[in-house]
Amino acid sequence: MAIYGNLKDYRFDSEVEDIRGADVYGSNDEKLGEIEDVIFDSRSGELNYVVIDTGGWLTSQRFLVPAREIMIREEGDEDYRVNLTKEQIERFPEYKEEALANEERWADYERRYHAAMEDGPVMHREDSTRMITPEPSTVEGSVASSAVDPAAATPRRIGQDLPRFGATSQADTMSPEVGGLVGNTQYEPAGAIPDRQERRGPDRGRRFEDFQERLRREREEILRRRAA
Repeated sequence: MAIYGNLKDYRFDSEVEDIRGADVYGSNDEKLGEIEDVIFDSRSGELNYVVIDTGGWLTSQRFLVPAREIMIREEGDEDYRVNLTKEQIERFPEYKEEALANEERWADYERRYHAAMEDGPVMHREDSTRMITPEPSTVEGSVASSAVDPAAATPRRIGQDLPRFGATSQADTMSPEVGGLVGNTQYEPAGAIPDRQERRGPDRGRRFEDFQERLRREREEILRRRAA
């Protein structure tokens, strides 16, 4: 069985609002397209990527976005946001659905996708949308630098680690004697531990989460129909 599967024309019942067809906007509020399909882990039903149909502005017509990068601004939004521009997306390798059925081809796609995602100057603190200055240990040529295995950083890993709109990292806290604001990063006194859900604010929204839960529950039926 292939590691990844997609929905194609599979439809859930009316109890679940389908995210397919929802508009997706980029970091500059420019419409990038709409969600055409999703790609999920065949073993768990975990939603890994969304497939965006650009409507024609992109030569290859469609591109992938890790599911963790899809976000809303506030609960009840009908459309989604992604922290990407058209210029960044144009660097992505062409997505071909048939690659899902072949682990070797998919692994090759992941390597090229990862290289394209890394091709940019923006870095973020984990679980935060704030740009950060790299630690000395991560700067090339630093005494404390260490090698990173590019093969380990696949779109799946990217999807798990990408920041969320409205997120605030636990690493953003500092000692009470400092407090306040430093640069563009907000710090809170040590000992103040607000609720993590409240700190993150709106994420992917209930519509997305309900869709994900139904996908997990119907995973086997989806795969059975695809194999028939």
